[in-house]
Amino acid sequence: MPTHRKLFFVAAALLVLGIASFLLQPGGPDTECATPGGPTSGFYDQEKGCPVSSESMREVADYNSSPKIFRIAGVVLVVAGAGVGIAGLVSMSRSGRKSGDTVR
Repeated sequence: MPTHRKLFFVAAALLVLGIASFLLQPGGPDTECATPGGPTSGFYDQEKGCPVSSESMREVADYNSSPKIFRIAGVVLVVAGAGVGIAGLVSMSRSGRKSGDTVR
């Protein structure tokens, strides 16, 4: 099997893994209702119909501000896949020149 085909298979695998890691990013924590008469965060959960507790809102804010490991890995894999794909194209064009063909 020629080198450029191997590179294309590796590039496709990296791209698929990168896209899959984006889709596998776990969702954030759910909000919890505040106890009646207890302290609230000032936010209201429309789906549950109750004010959100301060602790629950703090967890949501921490999740939203933290780095998303699966998304970072996805970007790295997609960029690596694109780089390997470009290397496959370069390898394919160079192998064509070696056999005596001229590229115009």
